[in-house]
Amino acid sequence: MSRLFIHIPKNAGSSIKKSNLSEVEFVHPGHLRGDYLADLKAAMNKEGLTSHAGHAGWRDLKPEHQEKDCFAVIRNPWARTVSRYTFYLKLTGEKLAFKNWMLKRDEYLNKPFWHHRTTMNWQQQAEHVTDKDGNLTCTILRHEEIAEDLKSLLGDHAKLGHRNASNPGINYKMFYTPELIQMVKDWYEEDIDLFGFTYGSSATKNFLLEV
Repeated sequence: MSRLFIHIPKNAGSSIKKSNLSEVEFVHPGHLRGDYLADLKAAMNKEGLTSHAGHAGWRDLKPEHQEKDCFAVIRNPWARTVSRYTFYLKLTGEKLAFKNWMLKRDEYLNKPFWHHRTTMNWQQQAEHVTDKDGNLTCTILRHEEIAEDLKSLLGDHAKLGHRNASNPGINYKMFYTPELIQMVKDWYEEDIDLFGFTYGSSATKNFLLEV
């Protein structure tokens, strides 16, 4: 059975692509609603950026693609924030402290279509995988248990490809003070409630459910 992969940035998408699994379909521009795609391209062109249509959420798809079985990977929000930060440093070469990078959030949070970006994507992960009423639309895999969860979903043949880690061997907790822990908790309250995250855990609920 074919499954459509909803690629949330910094959540093992590159590794799943490198797995070369024949039953996995990846989102491309043709999956997106025509008006949405035109507006996305216009907004990104204005910024001098590519559209990254492959990072579209379920809500952005044409109705016929919303009918497909889909899955996505979600990740501990504190770990994901650090991963995005270290990737930002790698891309830009800047020497920016973690807290100062986090304080850029307000500049980008409400910019249209920025959930397609990788480093300045501040939206809830839940926005990629729920409908407008907040109902889950995709089967959820855990980033921290991705190899095991992928096999549970697709079968024992599903071998994860090389992981595109931006901070290999780095413990995300070393970046945090109590103040920054609370900031991420406040910012990602929806994700934390929906998936049962704690500061030190992967998702504890609503994963590997058929929807």
